[in-house]
Amino acid sequence: MIEKFPLILLIDDDKNILRNLTEMLTLREYEIITERSGEAALERLKEGKSLPDLIICDIKLPDMNGYEFFEIFSQNQAWAHIPFIFLSGLRAPKKIREGKALGVDDYLTKPINRKELLAVIKGKLKRKHITEEISKEAERLLKETEVQKSLKTIKKIKKNTILFIAIWNDKVGPTLKNYYPKEENISFSIQDIGKKLYQCSRFIYGSEKISEPQDLLINLSQIKQSSYLYFDSYSDQKYRSGRCEFMIGILSSYISYFKSKKLKPAIKELSNHFQEKNKLDLEEYWKKIIEILGHE
Repeated sequence: MIEKFPLILLIDDDKNILRNLTEMLTLREYEIITERSGEAALERLKEGKSLPDLIICDIKLPDMNGYEFFEIFSQNQAWAHIPFIFLSGLRAPKKIREGKALGVDDYLTKPINRKELLAVIKGKLKRKHITEEISKEAERLLKETEVQKSLKTIKKIKKNTILFIAIWNDKVGPTLKNYYPKEENISFSIQDIGKKLYQCSRFIYGSEKISEPQDLLINLSQIKQSSYLYFDSYSDQKYRSGRCEFMIGILSSYISYFKSKKLKPAIKELSNHFQEKNKLDLEEYWKKIIEILGHE
């Protein structure tokens, strides 16, 4: 069997940059394809013959700039799972904030620090692999007959976006703590689905304790649903490990990568309030989520 190397799409109008990056990354056993404009890159992606595992894009491009390219790219459901890195000579804090506001995790500046670039690429691809494995496991678990019944129940409600919080217990596994909207007869359905999503995440990540917040976007294409998951923990001696681990989840018809990055600050705020054991107004956070996603 022929080994498949990770495919990286480089977008830059500078031939020298493309040549140097190609040489460096090829030596690290990455397969490289290049384009010199955003329009050309979009055309290549639309062909869909071989989607890249990662995209590295310069901000300053001849037709559309990198920000414009990213906004178009991130709205396409077929591409939304592809990790993205901005590359630019711009060092101004305002420009960096602009890129991060769009949802790009990594913003590297020229001259390129080889060690830093390789570390970021490795981390991005590892996270992509974990996400893909969790998505596969989630789809497998969610295909079970009882869970399918739960999904059908949830899809019948008028408000098709669900916000829920589940706590992990070493003895009984995940338990539903709270959810919104409070439609009749769906608490069991959310408990069932939330449990499966939490279980598959633990299956992939293992039993390692959550030391810092982690978020994850799962696109469940076969059941036409997306789930944004945010894992966190806080000190609580009632638990055997000394920490209470929990997951905040959003289940909706579709959540793009771009939207998931805009969701994170709101969910982080919700996580902080949950840890402080304040009385939560989930409806307020649900409304924020709906506004971000653009759903009714």
